[in-house]
Amino acid sequence: MMMMMMMMMMMMMMMMMMMMMMMIIHHFQFIL
Repeated sequence: MMMMMMMMMMMMMMMMMMMMMMMIIHHFQFIL
C-alpha cells in the first residue's frame, strides 16, 4: 500500500513537471 502511494505521488510529480516544461517551452516559443 505504501509503495503504491509513493509510486502514484512520483507519477503525479513527473506529470506536473512535464506539463510545466511544456508550458514554459510553449511560452518561450510564443515570445520568440
